[in-house]
Amino acid sequence: MSSAGSTCRALLDSLCQGRPGVGPLTRFRPEGFDVTLAAEVKDVPEPPEGLGRAAWYALLAANQALDDSGLPDERRRETAAIIGSTKGLVDILELAWRNNRAGPPKASGLQAAPWADSPARCVAQELGLGGPVTGLAAACASGPYSIAYAAELLRAGRAKAAVAGATDAPIVPSLMAAFANLGVMTRSNERGSTAARPFCATRDGLVLSEAAGALLLETVADARARDARIYAELAGWALAGEACHITAPPQDPAVPARALRQALVLAAVPPEELDYINAHGTATRRNDSYETQAIKEALGQLAYSVPVSSIKGITGHPMAAAGAIDAVVSVLALEHGMIPPTANYQQPDPECDLDYVPNEPRQARLRTVLSSSLGFGGHVAMLVFRKV
Repeated sequence: MSSAGSTCRALLDSLCQGRPGVGPLTRFRPEGFDVTLAAEVKDVPEPPEGLGRAAWYALLAANQALDDSGLPDERRRETAAIIGSTKGLVDILELAWRNNRAGPPKASGLQAAPWADSPARCVAQELGLGGPVTGLAAACASGPYSIAYAAELLRAGRAKAAVAGATDAPIVPSLMAAFANLGVMTRSNERGSTAARPFCATRDGLVLSEAAGALLLETVADARARDARIYAELAGWALAGEACHITAPPQDPAVPARALRQALVLAAVPPEELDYINAHGTATRRNDSYETQAIKEALGQLAYSVPVSSIKGITGHPMAAAGAIDAVVSVLALEHGMIPPTANYQQPDPECDLDYVPNEPRQARLRTVLSSSLGFGGHVAMLVFRKV
């Protein structure tokens, strides 16, 4: 569920055809804002009254995952809902704030509900999922954290299946202003849909977006027992933290480099068998060079032979949902033997000197892909997917 497509097929087509979901901001009038671009979800119905966009997008994405999985209805009572978010009710709170300024206090009962778990709770309630329900907040790595936690639940026998991923809908005045003041958003409004330029020498910041991504996880044994269509195996993962400034990573990328190696070790994948890295690639000056350094530290000279790309030139940066969308795209890459390109790549940067698959998709025989998430505040997550 993204600005570049509300189905897997539509998103994949947008990535391959270079059709960005970035455009002029329409959620509110950006008068007085230096940033006037956003990546908004537009081809789905508006959320029901009282339901925030983040929960609504999570519900739509989770419903697609369940429908596609063919999971029997009776199994839903043992299915977990692990949906990460960091801005779960922010649009509802902003609306209440505006209403309260105009008169006596007015508030929806939803405002009393916990923020972090509202999308997960909505998914479980509307889809009848009776397993563990929770929301994990780990900034831009919330999706991989949720997916890894769901995998641990399955390994421990605490659930028979899990809908796992993340969602966010941060396009509201307060957050647009906050991220702009942090200095991480592009001011290249004149570039329109091509404003986000991951790994490019001319990059100047991210484009804020909204999205949700969800995967249906089962053990291999259970999936095969019911003859399910298996897209990929979640073979390994690693989670870590850098305890750093919210937007300024450390000079030394030792933590993400170590996490990348740990994920490969858990997956029993030698570095030379890694076929593709779906990078975090935010299009900010520091993140892209830092992530490049981490990959080179983890893989050494092999880093120069592994294709690396970021999808955020097409989807924008959906905060907590970023790692979940990256995980979905990693699985689609395996399924279709296609490496999505890094869109809007114009000029090489000496600090970013890997193979970023610029502007055009690449057909490839993919067996193992890694999805990398380097979230605000130093949240690090690596997921390894393997073709079955």
